Amino acid sequence: MGATLAALGRAADAQAVIRPKRNTKIEARVEAAPFHWCVSQSELPETPKSMGAAVSWQAFFGFRNQLLSRLRPFGTVGPMGEAPIYRGAQTRGDGWTVESEDPSYFINDDQLNEVERYQHVEVRSSDLMSLPVLQALWECVRLKPDWAVSIGVPSKRYVYLHRSGVWCVALGLHPMRSLPEYLSAPHAESEPAV
Repeated sequence: MGATLAALGRAADAQAVIRPKRNTKIEARVEAAPFHWCVSQSELPETPKSMGAAVSWQAFFGFRNQLLSRLRPFGTVGPMGEAPIYRGAQTRGDGWTVESEDPSYFINDDQLNEVERYQHVEVRSSDLMSLPVLQALWECVRLKPDWAVSIGVPSKRYVYLHRSGVWCVALGLHPMRSLPEYLSAPHAESEPAV
């Protein structure tokens, strides 16, 4: 009996790691979320991980499909469109098509492992990282607080949205105090690599 209670306690602890406490409020507006300035990506919080059960392809692509839907109003998304998810399917199945050969918002379509609950969006220019875009991504994190998402210009700028707040990384810029300040900073494509 004692071993069973201990096992239940460990299971409850594991669940607490991936889900915020019931009374934890995730700010509605992204600019009101806790803001963190980082010098490198190594300072970011750990990506949310599945404790025990693997992250299914349906869960991974369900979250990706939400990102596609939220980002469409701001530009092209892809390259692959929404993954068809249907009951009883063992893989992504037929009907998964290319949405844009050269998307404004490149959304990873490879599930790199069955542990991390994380997605990345790549953009070519910092101009595509606006406050409305980050608000759309933040809404995905608010709806699924056991997931995280990042958006960035490769080797230039990077914003990580996690239930604990917004984490920004950019070398060559002085430390910022807020997300609007970060987004309004000059963003020459010659910024040093992150």
